[in-house]
Amino acid sequence: TKQAVSFVPDSTDPELEGFDLNMNSSELVLRFSETVNSSTLNVSQLTLQNEATSAGSNESFRLVSSTVTEVFSDVVTVALSIDDSNAVKALSLLCSSAYDTFITIDRGAVSDMRGNKVVALEGLNVTSYERDSTSPQLTSVRALMPTGKPPVVLVAVFSESVDLDTLNVSKIVRSEERRVGK
Repeated sequence: TKQAVSFVPDSTDPELEGFDLNMNSSELVLRFSETVNSSTLNVSQLTLQNEATSAGSNESFRLVSSTVTEVFSDVVTVALSIDDSNAVKALSLLCSSAYDTFITIDRGAVSDMRGNKVVALEGLNVTSYERDSTSPQLTSVRALMPTGKPPVVLVAVFSESVDLDTLNVSKIVRSEERRVGK
């Protein structure tokens, strides 16, 4: 074996080159120019926005509680938390198609294997986009009478954010609870 005459350490900052977003599976895939240490990824330094520039963007969301599912790679997968996914879905002008899906990454949001920090980038358009095609499910309903007398307030809980403008109250039907053996 030959010994190296000189060694030049990596001083190149990684760059975000592209990203994919699957709103159906709540998965964000980030592609970098080199291998990054995804354990250093701070998701709160990633912002989804509906325009290329934050100045032109009227809807944006900075991730809060999503988690990384890859370790050391140039491709990092982020599983959007239920809260982050629902917050994005609640913003009707954000991430509803490839045309309104952009990402901004702050300087230092992730580092490479030598500790070089990612370059800040604003308004990168999504490469591959999949819309949310799973219908929300009604998970529970409660009837409340806050004043002790009518009106009754119905509280409906769904599996994900829903657009209240699409709620057709004429389709709500009251049914008696049936208990087995009673």
